[in-house]
Amino acid sequence: GLLGLAGAVATHEGLRSLALEDNQITDSAALRLVGTLTRVERRDLVCNLIGNPVKRFNQVSLSNVTLVAETAKKLSLCGIAARHMFKFWTDFSASRDVDIETASTRAIVEKIIRPYLENKKTSFSGFLHAPIPMVHVVHSWDDAFQDLVLGVIQHATGILEPSLDLSHVMYRRCHEALDKVYFIDAFCVDQNVREPVRDAFCQTDKFDLVMDLIRCRGGEILYIVGREYSSLTRSWCLFETHYAFQECIKFTIYFGLLRPFPRKRKGLNLKDAQATSEEDLSLINDELEMRGVGLAGFDKAVTKVLKAQIADRYLELFQLVPLLSQQELEWLDSQDNAREDLLAVMADEHRDMDDLKQCIDVGVQVRLERDTVDRAKQLHARMLLAASVRRGDFALRPGQGTFRDEYDEADVKFDEDVAREGPKRKVVIHISRKKLASEKLTKCVETELKCRELLKKAREQERRKKEQKEKEEREAKAKADEEQRQKEFLAEKLRAHNASMASKPKKKQRAFEEEPVRAVAEKAQSQEESAEVVKAKPKGKKKGKTGEEQPEEHEEEEEEVDKNMVLRERSTNKEELSKALALAIEEKVDEEEILAAKRIIAENRLDDLLAGGGPVELRDLVVEGRELGLSSERLAVAIDAFRCAAEYDLDWGAPPEGKKGSDNKKAAQEQDPEEDDEEEEELLELGIDVVQVGQALLIKSIARTGRIFAWNQANPDLQVEAGDQLIGMNGILESAIRLLDEMEKPPEPELRIKFRRRVYAEFIAADLSAAVQGEDFPALKYAVEMAKQANLS
Repeated sequence: GLLGLAGAVATHEGLRSLALEDNQITDSAALRLVGTLTRVERRDLVCNLIGNPVKRFNQVSLSNVTLVAETAKKLSLCGIAARHMFKFWTDFSASRDVDIETASTRAIVEKIIRPYLENKKTSFSGFLHAPIPMVHVVHSWDDAFQDLVLGVIQHATGILEPSLDLSHVMYRRCHEALDKVYFIDAFCVDQNVREPVRDAFCQTDKFDLVMDLIRCRGGEILYIVGREYSSLTRSWCLFETHYAFQECIKFTIYFGLLRPFPRKRKGLNLKDAQATSEEDLSLINDELEMRGVGLAGFDKAVTKVLKAQIADRYLELFQLVPLLSQQELEWLDSQDNAREDLLAVMADEHRDMDDLKQCIDVGVQVRLERDTVDRAKQLHARMLLAASVRRGDFALRPGQGTFRDEYDEADVKFDEDVAREGPKRKVVIHISRKKLASEKLTKCVETELKCRELLKKAREQERRKKEQKEKEEREAKAKADEEQRQKEFLAEKLRAHNASMASKPKKKQRAFEEEPVRAVAEKAQSQEESAEVVKAKPKGKKKGKTGEEQPEEHEEEEEEVDKNMVLRERSTNKEELSKALALAIEEKVDEEEILAAKRIIAENRLDDLLAGGGPVELRDLVVEGRELGLSSERLAVAIDAFRCAAEYDLDWGAPPEGKKGSDNKKAAQEQDPEEDDEEEEELLELGIDVVQVGQALLIKSIARTGRIFAWNQANPDLQVEAGDQLIGMNGILESAIRLLDEMEKPPEPELRIKFRRRVYAEFIAADLSAAVQGEDFPALKYAVEMAKQANLS
């Protein structure tokens, strides 16, 4: 009966009130009525359903369900365009509260959106004034926010692997596609309004009504799968999917960051799904009960179908990604299978020790995370120990004995009363932490050295490929040139032949006509015979010194190194090496092992600083590297980089002591005190000849006495040279007059000087000169600014 009244509400504008209290109206009919009210433009209608067995709305909402429809209608008008998602990503990418590249959508809402909208009484989309949304997005707040952004951009543009930089060239031809508008609850719902579920003004329980309105507009549902597939664990996502299947709304699946289907997600059902609150879970269960769908029926109609569609969509996209990405996805899939196998064996109470060992070996082979593998190895060690105790392999006195398992990577303690023929004896097993720290440190160092060799091998392979490619290009070019020359030669010969033919009698002319044809035939036949001889030449044998045939030695093909995989392994090992070094220092491992590890870490730091580091860090690393005994080649590279740096500070502290020979010690003691003061003053002097250049002092020459000369003698790798600029002294910066006044003052024991290297100034001068000659005005403007900062004349 209510469905008929819903039709009357849609057609009869004179209908103002429906007083339907105390009837037998159920949730299904009530929702149909509310759905009709959302599509009616009138706002003067009142509909009372109090006293009916409706669970979806509370009693206050039932007093006028028109308010429910108004809330759903307003909510369905909120949207956010794909272009706005780009702007949000750019604006908040530098947020200190959360790392937007790794944070979940829930963290983005709690730490960015809610504080941003506090006291504004609107949703985030309220500031955007976007058109009406045509796509409803189903996603999980537990997945990475980056997956949500990538999924929306993929759907809007059709680009399989989109960039998060809007200025990227890939968006030039699909700029208008970014205007597509989406309903995303994180942006379209006012996150600071906490109305109770089932209330008329609650927004978070009316997504099915919003989906129905988008369906009426001809819209669709976009289901975004995150890298963790968390949407399969959320009740609301499954509930919205069920509604889309039930109403036959267009349903599209997109991935954020494409990742294999985790095995632990493949067996999930509705009973395993969770909701944010118990009220949400109760509402969803009541709604499913109203729809007449049980757990088994829901899983068959929704969960199973959804997982099959996700798997098919993954296989479809897998065929479209590049080969390198396919190999990475296969490797991640093998990692996931190894992890699940290992965890399943560890959780089994009746586990087999051989199965556990096999799973550990597979986990090590696919480079599973170390924590999981270590826990498994520790469990295997305990199982080995228990088996040995049961066999009676330990004839030990109470509290004594040592046990070593085949992994020996865990601090294993075992305490058990062992019943044998005689009295009970307690066995305590302990593996040395010092030995563990030493082995871990050694393993990390060996891994680092192995990665370096592999990277060196990869670079060599790249060089050889490049040379081979260039060689092939040269040979192809030479062959083409030779063919061209041959054609020109034959054409010239033919012209000469035709000219000679024209001048000879007819009888001889026929003989001359047959001669070139016969010569060409003989030449072709000789080429064919030589080719057959080469083809018939036996392979695999060669003649030795005695003339006997010997088997030919074939070089084995060198295995190609996966550079990206090696870089990932090295990055992980760097962190493990730092942890292992800290543990080794704590456990007082052998100094030589610690020194070797420190040397490895210093070399890695040097590589990072050479890629982009300051002069102060380079100077400190040079000093540290000399103490650790780094190779002279690596130190030379660091010193060259330091000498090319822009600015650097030198802090001498106290003046250097005068050098006095042992034979003249007595004469030095009897020397006049005034001469001592003069000598000390000479040591305190800088000993440089300068000339003013802008706001800096250019060093023209360095005397063989004074503090600069003493510094150069003590630090041959970090010398101050003629041509460098003195730009600061004892806190005075970029003021040539004040610097000159400071130099004329009596010298002080404590001294701090700031220099600018000559190389840096030369670079700026060269850029400035090139910009002037080329009349490149933007470059000239930039070069002038840099020249001012460098205090050039």
